[in-house]
Amino acid sequence: MADQSMSNSTIVDRNIQLTGEITRYFLQNPAVLEQLPAQFELILLPEDDPDLVQYSLQLLHDAGGDGDPVVFVRFASSRRPLLEQNKPEFYVPLAA
Repeated sequence: MADQSMSNSTIVDRNIQLTGEITRYFLQNPAVLEQLPAQFELILLPEDDPDLVQYSLQLLHDAGGDGDPVVFVRFASSRRPLLEQNKPEFYVPLAA
């Protein structure tokens, strides 16, 4: 059980680090932020970190959201600064 908790702690730490990275990206690319909803839930999807992707999607599923639109951000690496990578891809699913 302790190993799972440690693993979740590591994933949470990576998620916090990436949240800082996406914040820096928005500060340097305000036009991107202007195209997104005024309030939204952000789900980070680094292609090289399936554990973080699974954790984030599970949190979204378990929490059910608070009614704000969800914005998914797909990018290549969770281990390199976002500003050094190719442009991240933003997805805002349409309501059915």
